Amino acid sequence: MANPFVEEEAPPCEIDPRALVEAELSAYVVDFLAPIRRSRDYRIRLASARQNIPVILDLVEADMMRHPFGHLDPLDPLLIGVVISTESAWDSKALGKLGELGFMQVHGPARGGFSEQDLRRPENQLAAGIRFLRKAVDLCEGDLPGGLNLYQTGRACRPLIRAVKRRWKRYQKALKLFRKEKNHVKTKCDKNPQAD
Repeated sequence: MANPFVEEEAPPCEIDPRALVEAELSAYVVDFLAPIRRSRDYRIRLASARQNIPVILDLVEADMMRHPFGHLDPLDPLLIGVVISTESAWDSKALGKLGELGFMQVHGPARGGFSEQDLRRPENQLAAGIRFLRKAVDLCEGDLPGGLNLYQTGRACRPLIRAVKRRWKRYQKALKLFRKEKNHVKTKCDKNPQAD
């Protein structure tokens, strides 16, 4: 007698790698924004971050296609999230002292062909910022700390690498919690294999 609670032709339980990275980045953003959780600004920034996380993943995938693995390491979407946290705290309308604009505080040579009007759109801010970060890492021959320092230049700027190192601890905490949850989901998938 067949079990009425089990579908006969259930698809195999698979976890999409892109969905995992998206969930990790989302967990990091929630953890980063936790200190302002009770404010209206929290809801606005979180909604904006969640809307733009797929854009970040698309841009990083496009960067990976342009730069094969043998040449340079791909940019980590979670690193992009840490840079955004450091630069603008996930505020797409942030304006810096030197005229930097948006999520990744893009300015001057980093604009990469985008006008100031174009950079009001978060997708363009991310595209220009990720492209400029890739160029900075390329100029430093793949040295990520050097590329991060080159990414943020100017008289009024502190080296980005210090801020990224501080934020990295927050990311590690969020990642640990996420992986614990992911293992819980995987265990559930393993317990319910496809019916024969």
